[in-house]
Amino acid sequence: MMPARPESVQPLIATIAVPAPVARELLDALARLEQLAHDRGFTLAPHIHRIRADLAAALAVVTTDDRASTSVPDLLGDLLFRHDAGLVDTATAAQRLGITPGGVRDLCRRGRLPAVRRHGRYWITTDDLDALAAARASN
Repeated sequence: MMPARPESVQPLIATIAVPAPVARELLDALARLEQLAHDRGFTLAPHIHRIRADLAAALAVVTTDDRASTSVPDLLGDLLFRHDAGLVDTATAAQRLGITPGGVRDLCRRGRLPAVRRHGRYWITTDDLDALAAARASN
């Protein structure tokens, strides 16, 4: 974690240009992050609230051509969807199987545990995980 910077210290780069469609996606992702945090009893840090407010204010004054759109992978949305769809990551699978996350990755690489690889991570369905756990328990 970076140490807090005094307000009197100005960053070297004060502005970053982001296409409006990307800024909208970021604003939506921050809203989902805030809701996710709220659902778990947490709140976002004040500087994240400021970023969200600044982004919303900037978007309020921007007019864009909706035909010009830049797609940015929505990692947060993708992960939340996958969790809701019954997929777990290697850390969760490792806990359930009583092995290390590296052991789970090895099982996935060797095809003993079916998995989908997205964003550099393995995602395992809970059904496949339960089937492997049952098979290991019966041996």
